[in-house]
Amino acid sequence: MTDKPICGGVTPPPIIYAVCFLAGLGLDGLWPVPLLPVAVQYSVGVAFMVAGLALFVWALREFTRAQTAVTHHRPTTGIVTTGPFGFSRNPIYVAMTAVYLGAASAVDGVLVLVLVLPAIVAIHTLVIPKEETFLEKTFGDDYRRYKSTVRRWI
Repeated sequence: MTDKPICGGVTPPPIIYAVCFLAGLGLDGLWPVPLLPVAVQYSVGVAFMVAGLALFVWALREFTRAQTAVTHHRPTTGIVTTGPFGFSRNPIYVAMTAVYLGAASAVDGVLVLVLVLPAIVAIHTLVIPKEETFLEKTFGDDYRRYKSTVRRWI
């Protein structure tokens, strides 16, 4: 047990994205709706996935430098405001969305692509508000100042 603050209780965002993606693949298997020419689908897909993974690694590096937790089940010791957190309060969710969009492009499934919207809505309405409430309670005015100067997504 720890005496440091833990956010906890939030469905892990990768699970939200995975469920939506897999549901999209299932629907695409039943009603395939192609969107992109083969030559384009992989180029677009790889570009989005590489960009998303690069952003994800950059954000993880900033968490490591700040010596605070990335996951909800480990103690949060500080607010990370450097690197990609200087322009987005949630660059890891932006990165997950980019990877999702890239994978959806690579499989060329319109229904997979459309189901990114429920994932984003779930993150935006269920996950982020809980995290922000936790951070405001834990870090008070420091977090409120950060929140007032950096956008939620991009």
